[in-house]
Amino acid sequence: MVYGRYRVKHGGVPASNKVATVTSTKPSEQSVPSNYSVPADQPLSIDLPTIHTTGYIQKVGADKNNQMVAPGNINMAGWYVGSAKPGHSGLSIIEGHVHGLYSKGIFYNLSQLRMGDKFSVTYGDHRVQHFQVKHVNTVSIDDAPKALFALDQTIGRQLNLITCGDTYVASSNKSYSGRVIVVSEWTPTQ
Repeated sequence: MVYGRYRVKHGGVPASNKVATVTSTKPSEQSVPSNYSVPADQPLSIDLPTIHTTGYIQKVGADKNNQMVAPGNINMAGWYVGSAKPGHSGLSIIEGHVHGLYSKGIFYNLSQLRMGDKFSVTYGDHRVQHFQVKHVNTVSIDDAPKALFALDQTIGRQLNLITCGDTYVASSNKSYSGRVIVVSEWTPTQ
């Protein structure tokens, strides 16, 4: 068991130029080095000051079952490359873990966001895109895909954040019964 803990705590940091296409059942809990970088036109990091959360962003895609892949490190959020880039027209999606086996994940406090809270996404060239929370919902796992991909017609540049939420169910693949979805809107300045 000591080796297993070491492997999770030192499992590595996903490469910034690769799109993750497989979800790990034991994502890495290693700290992300401060020199992590992405191309200029890609989202690099997210800053959610009202819940005291910052972290880097990796690119995630879909797996062989066409399911969105979770980030490979609990300290990183995952921008779904099948969605718009954050701050661009349309719907963008960023997901993150609520926790790993031994530590809290990047979106541990996501459910504490409230309508009106502001946050930002920084790109590789240091451009900053600002967002404001429109609403926060906890939905069942069955309702999560529809809620996550729902485009609010009043928002031209929408960013949805998602993580696990509701009740922890150890007997059900050690997962949660629901998902927390934060719907936000791009704003010209913070």
